[in-house]
Amino acid sequence: MAVVYLAEQLEPVKRRVALKILKPGMDTKQVVARFESERQALAVLDHPNIASIFDGGVADSGRPYFVMELVKGVPITDYCDEQRLRTEQRIRLFLDVCAAVQHAHLKGLIHRDLKPSNILVGVVDGKPQAKVIDFGIAKATSTTLTEATLYTRLGQLIGTPQYMSPEQANLTGLDVDTRTDVYSLGVVLYELLVGAVPIDLTGIGDQSMQVAIREKEPSKPSTRIKELGDTQDEIAKARNTDIHSLRRQLRGDLDWIVMRAIEKDRTRRYETVNALWMECQRFLNREPVLARPPSAGYLLQRFVQRNRLAVLAASITIVAVCVGATASVLGYLRAKDAELVARQESARANRVAEFLKELLAASKPSNARGEDVTVRQVLDAGVEKVRSELDEPELKASLLEIMGDVYTDLGDFQQAEQLLLESIDIHRETGDPLALAAALDEFGQLLRSRGDWQASVSVMEEALAYARRVSGEASLEVQASILNSLGFSASKLNRFGDAEKYHREALALRRELFGPEDVVTSQSLSSLGFLLYKTGQYDESVELMAAALRIAERELGPYHPVISTRALNLSSAYLRTGRFSEAERLIRKAIEIDEYVYGPDHHFIASGLLNLAALYREQLDFERAAKTLQQALPIETAALGDRHVDTGHTRATLAYYYSQSGNFQDAEELITIAQEIFDEAALGEHQYKLQLLKTRGALMQATGSYAEALAYYEEALEMATRMYGPDHHRTDLIAGAARAHSSLSQFQRAFHLYAETIELMQRESPGSRPALIRVREEYADVLERAGEHDKAQAIRKETTALVELASQQP
Repeated sequence: MAVVYLAEQLEPVKRRVALKILKPGMDTKQVVARFESERQALAVLDHPNIASIFDGGVADSGRPYFVMELVKGVPITDYCDEQRLRTEQRIRLFLDVCAAVQHAHLKGLIHRDLKPSNILVGVVDGKPQAKVIDFGIAKATSTTLTEATLYTRLGQLIGTPQYMSPEQANLTGLDVDTRTDVYSLGVVLYELLVGAVPIDLTGIGDQSMQVAIREKEPSKPSTRIKELGDTQDEIAKARNTDIHSLRRQLRGDLDWIVMRAIEKDRTRRYETVNALWMECQRFLNREPVLARPPSAGYLLQRFVQRNRLAVLAASITIVAVCVGATASVLGYLRAKDAELVARQESARANRVAEFLKELLAASKPSNARGEDVTVRQVLDAGVEKVRSELDEPELKASLLEIMGDVYTDLGDFQQAEQLLLESIDIHRETGDPLALAAALDEFGQLLRSRGDWQASVSVMEEALAYARRVSGEASLEVQASILNSLGFSASKLNRFGDAEKYHREALALRRELFGPEDVVTSQSLSSLGFLLYKTGQYDESVELMAAALRIAERELGPYHPVISTRALNLSSAYLRTGRFSEAERLIRKAIEIDEYVYGPDHHFIASGLLNLAALYREQLDFERAAKTLQQALPIETAALGDRHVDTGHTRATLAYYYSQSGNFQDAEELITIAQEIFDEAALGEHQYKLQLLKTRGALMQATGSYAEALAYYEEALEMATRMYGPDHHRTDLIAGAARAHSSLSQFQRAFHLYAETIELMQRESPGSRPALIRVREEYADVLERAGEHDKAQAIRKETTALVELASQQP
């Protein structure tokens, strides 16, 4: 329906783009509606693996057009063959495609025409990057794509037959949902692996084609490859292997995964694209895949594949024991000990399995008797069952600890504390220092979540001492976890030097234990990076947190909750350094993940909203920032309680936004409540107190009490210097003091503070942040008032240049 040109955009940004315009004579109502639909579809999507839209409009000829990202690439199947990518490399590239399609589904869009020619792969920074294009026949599931009438006529075939799901080929009006894209992705994966599509539709008529799509059962990939005759060897070479090895690779898990994705009956397919993504990730991780019925032999095989070195070591040990058995009684006894341990572990595993089976049986319809059984009810029943029926201390303690961790995630800190304390008491009695250390670590994290930071540090220091009593790799893993937790808790107490030492020690241990690119190591990268952000070391902070996010996305997938935390941490540093568009993308991604995983009312959503409000603050949109915090505060309060210090900080921040937008009465009320909360918590010098002092200063400044405003700002600056040192200041505090001095006509002091603020802001971010432009304009106004007209004119000229530069940025 359209033609695509390579074009060059000249302003406001000079770049090469793809320009898509409706073909002459195609401007029927239906085609125009489809075209507008695609433009609107792309406008709501924001994903690195989906081609972006930049602009749109109507040409002089009256034909609509839109301008989009130029994707320099070739179809994914061509790229993989040209580069002779191995099977696992192809699957990793396919995972990026799944992530893009899942994003579209979360935005309420079904692509309906996924095929290799709509998945282009190019090379960016030396690495392949897949881009999904052409949403021309996308279907909205929950939003209206265009005001024009858009419908699919009954009997109209929509899509590309080779990649079309059976329900798309059913012209009786059967509803099409996101599982149709799962099917098409399954066909693409099939072709990536085998070099051919599941069903060859060449040379058959439309009606026969539709019947074949709906009814003909395809061969498994490992069988299909045999049917390709003389082309088999070339297909294998394109996958950098031989035909026999390729058949072995396809046989088994990949057969099961692909065939489930392209099931004729969509109720037997993967429910979501994310489920398909996770299944492929399990294959890459050598874990059991869900599509395959798990026999004991299969589970053992996957265990061996995941733990080759450990199994090899165990095998060597067994052989050595057998060889030495005829000459060594000691060897015999060791073998018997190992057998005993194995039996004990097996018995424990069976006991856990039986326990879970009994627990989950409560949710069966026959037992629930028509009532809906919630996860919380099952968990509560499990706690009672563990307490009353388990008589194995170590197993009981472990299950109580796990359940305590779950209650923490649910926000029930009181129940979590009871369970963790019970677990700790049992571990003290059994005398296992490493298990006790791990339990204390969990309890320390709970105390930090509740705002009891000093107790948290004390508990974690005790945990570290127990862990260091034990040697070996397992002890080092526990130590690294505790050190990471200690770093967070120490930073809450403004012990930034100690916190950095803990985080760097944890990072060093994890790099040694797991390697630099492991997802566990990435946790320490993110933790250290976030601490460095808080202490003003922005360059290293961004480098570490960006690496942590990259590793987590690669290892855990796009919709894992860990990704949300990493994205929010990195967004904070981006905000501070003026990289607003990157920050906003990460914040919205985090909120999207948390809503997908936890639902819209979970307390994790509040964290994303807090960062989103901070973005609006940096853009000087205080009304929007306030509205966003108004959404976050009740969610946070419901999870943490009305008098938690974090809710006090949120109130103090909201009061600041109110003071900047003229809502002085509500600001005063929130300041009073925040002060009460901090007093109840006996909060000393802390970043939360800095926020409260800044808010008081801003409110006094806005209401004309300039001397009081200056007193609050100066108190905050003295506290910040004590907390962070003389080289790390809060630019907004210095700017606030400058405003107060200028309002009191203390011009020389105001000049000095404005100049210092500008220097620090430029050091943080060389770009043109709105806050920097605002401070420059204020500085020029004060210079003008003091009669320094030439200096004021020079500042305004520099500011105008910065504004123009900002307008040219994409």
